[in-house]
Amino acid sequence: MESSPGVSVIMPTYSGAEWILRALESIGRQTLAPHLFEVIIVPNGPDDGTMAIVREFQKAWPELTVRVFRLPRPSISQASNLGIAAARLDYITMIDDDDWVSPGYLDSLLKIARPDTVAQAYLADVEGAGDCPDFDNYINHSIACAAGQTVHPAEVPNALSFNTSKLVASRLARQVQMRDLPTAPDIVFWHQLVDRFRLSIRVVDHDAPAIYYRFRRGGSHSRPHERTWETGVLARLDAIAALQPIALDPSRHLTAVSAAVVRSLARATGNYMMRHPDEHGRLMSEVAARALDPSIWKPLNHRRAKDLAIAYAFPPASDTSALVAARRLRERGVAVDVVSHNMAALRSEDSSGSTIIAPYLGRHTVVSGKPVFASWPDVVLFCRKGMAAVEHWELSSGIYRSVYSRAMWPASHVLAAMYRIRRPAARWVAEFSDPLSRNIHHEVRPGRRGDDDLTAEIDAAAVAAGFPVPDGCSLFQWIEHVTFALADELMFTNVNQRSYMLDLVADPALRQRVLDRSVIAPHPTLPPEFYEMRTIDYPLDRQKVHVAYFGAFYATRGLAEVLEAMRQQPASERSRLVLHVFTGDPEAMRTTIAHDPALRDCVRVNPYVSYLEFLNLTTRFDCLLVNDVDTSKTSTINPYLPSKLSDYRGSGTPIWAIVEPDSILSQQFTDHQSLLGDVAGAARVLGELTIKHAVSATS
Repeated sequence: MESSPGVSVIMPTYSGAEWILRALESIGRQTLAPHLFEVIIVPNGPDDGTMAIVREFQKAWPELTVRVFRLPRPSISQASNLGIAAARLDYITMIDDDDWVSPGYLDSLLKIARPDTVAQAYLADVEGAGDCPDFDNYINHSIACAAGQTVHPAEVPNALSFNTSKLVASRLARQVQMRDLPTAPDIVFWHQLVDRFRLSIRVVDHDAPAIYYRFRRGGSHSRPHERTWETGVLARLDAIAALQPIALDPSRHLTAVSAAVVRSLARATGNYMMRHPDEHGRLMSEVAARALDPSIWKPLNHRRAKDLAIAYAFPPASDTSALVAARRLRERGVAVDVVSHNMAALRSEDSSGSTIIAPYLGRHTVVSGKPVFASWPDVVLFCRKGMAAVEHWELSSGIYRSVYSRAMWPASHVLAAMYRIRRPAARWVAEFSDPLSRNIHHEVRPGRRGDDDLTAEIDAAAVAAGFPVPDGCSLFQWIEHVTFALADELMFTNVNQRSYMLDLVADPALRQRVLDRSVIAPHPTLPPEFYEMRTIDYPLDRQKVHVAYFGAFYATRGLAEVLEAMRQQPASERSRLVLHVFTGDPEAMRTTIAHDPALRDCVRVNPYVSYLEFLNLTTRFDCLLVNDVDTSKTSTINPYLPSKLSDYRGSGTPIWAIVEPDSILSQQFTDHQSLLGDVAGAARVLGELTIKHAVSATS
């Protein structure tokens, strides 16, 4: 389209009858010669009297070129696009119908205009009629340092956060459509325009008479009084989706600026969610529907969590307790702030766990120091540092409505008890991974609590609750007792675990309290998409039956019966079987297998893989092995339910459970089952798998 020197002033207007005359008259008083500018007015939606005002303005200012294009339905985006398409002059600028400009506005911008730059004026806010203009705003703060200069947009990032107060080449603007977004269509437009053509920003001099007056009235199309789910969440997510292609690509011209706007929009969405914390599941669905990058969650969850979690071991630590805590918090479905401990001295890092919790994780404090299990001074240090972090968070977010804690690592429950005592309105949900006071041999775990202010504070709370601490408690017995006495909800992974732990409680009133407040909640299973999130190259010969075992080897939990059953198989049958073992000490097992000719070719030993790779692998074998802890010589109740069973459940792969009689694992539905130590039973299952594979291969 041919164009002429000058600037086309585009004014979309929606229900603007009350304000538009002031805007139009400010254009009429421009010092720029009338032949160097035109006014394009685009009323959109029902006419509220605006058209009559425009006609009167045309009569009053006959020397001006005023063109009008009407749209039947309200749409600031379509109105802007129509105005840009109709522009006949070299440059365009936009003015809202309730704002106005200084007399030298167009002249000043046109003097510094260049085809490869955006000319930028200053902005003054006006709250009401007769109020003095306020130049103390975020746009002026951003551009003041570049007065009279041409700079990269990253040096004046807020210049692109507002639709007006700018001038740009018409031929460029026509090539970028303003999208019909309810929120920030102008921001998206300017970012896409400046990024596509790699434009610079030219700011007028300090003394240039180029001022855009922004009338700060609420309730307009672009400045609503109240945000709804549609405007406070959906519209912002749409804007984020439009900007992320720029924000996530480091090769783009405007990457840093767009990334900052994405963070800002995410935080604004989080402000809405702060008032509606239980809508988080709905938010997750909308984020997933737009395939937004996971990096969105950190700014979106910033300072909005109403719930607190204490998990001594937590992602990115590669630790079973950490991963289960992440899955449990994901299952709860609300944003949480988390206090954990640095586990680097004992555990490697695995980003998989962070992927699980990222959509729900707000602020996360990692307490420094050496991770310990039973040292009371270190438990106290964790509690002091953790409580200081929580109190700092509360300055901006208020007291949390709940605190969740999870142990095997016992310091989690101590800090949660501390918080519950000092914030009695907060609800404490305490989860036990396994029995805490007794080890796998039914022995009291060694460890002594201290005699200090923290123990005195917690002891006093237990007394006030009616459950004084018994004499002679070990550290772990004490933690179990005060958790039973003070927590509002007690979570066990299975009924055997609860029965085992309650049998150790002498006070019948305390046992009843635990029963009244307890819930049985097996370890959570992740959604199907997690099983395909990270694939691993692990070729399998489909002519063979592949059985997989993931886990460590202990005296109380091994694969002796399976290995012996494989040895006893006829060579022709054994050659069709492969047992895949993923364990923490693969070299030791490889050495053992290497000296066993019967197993050398049918056992494949591997190191542990990351959690997401593990999930992916579980979908690719013919059968997954899970086995009980052997408690037959130490306890009448087996309280353990392997957490990996919940991971296996989501894989769709058949499960083989090797169980102790009457254990909780023996009561679970699995495709195959045999007893601990039962070689014949293991051989039977191997035969079933071989037959099933043969039938499947011929069908």
